[in-house]
Parts: sequence; structure tokens; C-alpha cells
Amino acid sequence: MIATTIEQSKELVRLGLDPKTSDMSYSEEYFGKDKDGNDEWCWRLNACKFVDVEGIIPAWSLSALLEVMPKECEPDIQKSPISGVYFAHWFADGKPYITDDHGNAVAAAYEMVCWLLRNNLITNN
Repeated sequence: MIATTIEQSKELVRLGLDPKTSDMSYSEEYFGKDKDGNDEWCWRLNACKFVDVEGIIPAWSLSALLEVMPKECEPDIQKSPISGVYFAHWFADGKPYITDDHGNAVAAAYEMVCWLLRNNLITNN
């Protein structure tokens, strides 16, 4: 996984993350006709920034997710050398926090950013 999924991206926006902080985007593109003659559409991940146009959804790479995190939270993503799973940890209100195990670094960073947004620790300034 190189970026947040469409569902994850929509949740980040719903939680208040500015789409302009994304570094990638999904666009809905015509795929062709299916076997019954119906139009098929698909989502394509693009390595270009989000533009506010219908049919475009922002997406965040790992580096973009790390960029929106407050430095004072000391965000960190690590991979367990034994299990190979990823987890994120950070500090807030003087306490350490850690995510559950994830199969990739983007998912771990996504969970951390969601927590920070829910707790009003990320601003869009």
C-alpha cells in the first residue's frame, strides 16, 4: 500500500484533515463496457496533488501523513523485526500511545492521524 485507501481518505477529510495536505489523489475514470453493455467506472490512484473537482478524492502517502503530525507528539512508525507488522507510537498529554499491529506503514500512520484528529491535536494551519 502506497497511500490511504478511498475509505481512509474520506474518513480523514470527515475528521477535518485539509485535503490540500494530501500528495496523491484518486480519480474516477471510465473503464469501458461490461459484458452486458453497461458502463464501468474505476478509481485510479494518481501521483498528483488533490484538486477540488468532482470525482477526485485526496490520498495521503506515508510521508504526507507524517508531515501533518505535530512534531511535539514525536510520531514514529516502526516495523517489528520478529512479526513483520507495523505499529505507530506517539506522545500526547505526557502519555505514550501505540497503535495495534498493521500490515503496512500507511495503515499504522493513518490510525495515528485519526486519533490525533479526534483529539484535536492536528490543526490545518
